Amino acid sequence: MADRLCVLPHRRVPAVGEPFRLPDGKTGIGDGVRAVHDLAIHGGRPVAGAHPHAQLCRGHAARLAELIADTPQMIAWLREQIEPTNSAPDRSNGYTRSTKNEAPLPLSVAAVDAADEELVYLCEWARMVAAYRGEAEPDLPAARRVDRTGERRVIGIRPGPAVWMTANMAARFLLDRFDWIIERDWVGEMTQELGAQRGTHLARWPTGDRARRLRGYRCARCSRESVLVHPPAGPPVYDDEYRLFAVSHRGQVESQTIRPLAYAYPMLVACSDPRCGERVPESEWAWAAQTAEHYGREIRGVTTRPRARRRSLGENEGNGWQ
Repeated sequence: MADRLCVLPHRRVPAVGEPFRLPDGKTGIGDGVRAVHDLAIHGGRPVAGAHPHAQLCRGHAARLAELIADTPQMIAWLREQIEPTNSAPDRSNGYTRSTKNEAPLPLSVAAVDAADEELVYLCEWARMVAAYRGEAEPDLPAARRVDRTGERRVIGIRPGPAVWMTANMAARFLLDRFDWIIERDWVGEMTQELGAQRGTHLARWPTGDRARRLRGYRCARCSRESVLVHPPAGPPVYDDEYRLFAVSHRGQVESQTIRPLAYAYPMLVACSDPRCGERVPESEWAWAAQTAEHYGREIRGVTTRPRARRRSLGENEGNGWQ
């Protein structure tokens, strides 16, 4: 069976006189200079799917995984922007604040609405995936729901500490089923919807890249030091502590206070190169972290730094060397 083609538009430069059609229905004639983004079914550049049954190429699949994985952190960031304002925002320092020294008006709801939208989109896609697969929906304790056409639909967030757990659980639910998701006919719509929403919110509340590079660990597919760790939202969650008693080899009773870690693992660990996008399986996360911690300095000093200085792969790998 031939590989499927990516259902999303890709960039190309049409030849002089070559007609093209954009995804929004507009048409034009190429001049050999200007680039367009069009679909393969309309004569655009054909790009194979990430695997034989995938409807997204590796680059778009990596983009969708990042959108899902970064949603919990985006919700946390948006809720940090909730503050009273009565004038045009000043974003010169990377955050929103009033430009005039006037008495503040009631709390602006724009950031609240944006955070609600991020969670609603994520939960609704999780609900749809669960319905398609015949599975139970993920537990979403902080989601506000209403009855619409006989269904319980998510419409927002209930304030409280469960907000972060809800966003994290919805994202994990989708990422655990990601290989199945990118084989569905609607995955292109999902990618475009989440991407458009994220672009709108970042344009108003810009944020830095919160993903952390796993230095010293190379991608298993492309061998680049380009693996990123996307953290969950909020601090780690612990279960109730308890005391553990044991008898030592000397016959003495010893005790230790145990506080189990209930939630702290990342949303996603994946290669950031759009030509690759390989994800590190959860079974290898601990080994990858140990490799980066113990051998990272040696790997970067012996192999990565000289190649980055020669500008062979340094820019693509994003190693951060000055």
